Amino acid sequence: MESIRIRLRKKRGRHWEFDEVEIPTESEMERIAAELHQNHVPALIDVLGWKVLYVPAKPYNVTTTEVDPFTLHQGETVHQQMTGISRCVFGHGAEWQVCYTWDRGNDQPPRRIQERGDVVAVPLGRTQLLLQLPPPVTQPASDLSEPPPRIATTCYRILRDTALAREVKRLHGHKCQVCGLSIQLPDGTPYSEAHHIKPLGKPHDGLDIQGNILCLCPNHHAQLDYLVMTISLSDLHHVDGHVIDPKFVEYHNAQVQAATQRAVASGI
Repeated sequence: MESIRIRLRKKRGRHWEFDEVEIPTESEMERIAAELHQNHVPALIDVLGWKVLYVPAKPYNVTTTEVDPFTLHQGETVHQQMTGISRCVFGHGAEWQVCYTWDRGNDQPPRRIQERGDVVAVPLGRTQLLLQLPPPVTQPASDLSEPPPRIATTCYRILRDTALAREVKRLHGHKCQVCGLSIQLPDGTPYSEAHHIKPLGKPHDGLDIQGNILCLCPNHHAQLDYLVMTISLSDLHHVDGHVIDPKFVEYHNAQVQAATQRAVASGI
């Protein structure tokens, strides 16, 4: 396994911090992603202590409504079946993520992108890779008899009920409510992700309740996060004990419509 030592620059409040870690080389990532894509089977493996998630493309139903960006008049609603995008994520669940996507077709070379996290990416060759710096110089210890000083810090984060999300995923048997996909890990454990339809925190201030949570596969979780698709309650998979509040769906669809209008106005 070819690897490199890198320093990850992460934003912590008003300050930057650095962590030195080991990750696969660019060529090694390409090899692993190609092997997983060739099998075209959902997988979650461990590479150098980092999780690598592969999700193959799956068909899903999409409901679209034409909207005049000037009058906001809604036209015909069209239901159609589309195919998702295969992707391979290195650093899944970590603070850094490098992702290969086959958005140009499963038989075409993948496109490499930098995904979520506070890690700063810099150009390296033809792709984007994490900031790579030489190993830090270790300063000689001046006094080993005293422990290093410690300071107390206070941070604020959104409190969310993880048990609530786990219960929603359990009710659905870890099957995506959009496409019905159920990912099985190598040890047989099912994997799914909980999505808040109306996001928590500013500026949305969504509620952390069952009616605002969907059980999704990673592919559709990303599409809803980035306002790529609307939600149709009639097309979702439903189970007893989990009722989705329509007002949160309406909020999400309005966000998608607003994003579309901004894209049209900017000429994208």
